[in-house]
Amino acid sequence: MTDVAPDTLSVTVDEADRLDRALASSVSDISRARFQSLIAAGQVAVNGATIVEAKHRVKPGDSITVVVPEPDDPIPSPKRCPSTSPMRTMP
Repeated sequence: MTDVAPDTLSVTVDEADRLDRALASSVSDISRARFQSLIAAGQVAVNGATIVEAKHRVKPGDSITVVVPEPDDPIPSPKRCPSTSPMRTMP
């Protein structure tokens, strides 16, 4: 896996709303649930202050910065499962 720098999004709020809703309405390719996770993880700042509550109210003119890390590899890797007991036949 290579180290990739996360993307940074900048949004200026047009109308008062909850932080997660304001982001979801401004950036269509990221879901509101994903924004809620990023907010809870401390990846979102409003006017330079880190916010960790999705219900935080933003107002027109607020500047929001979001750090969006690269997602984990979506293709799961195979894992070997140890056998706990040999197969038995029923009498």
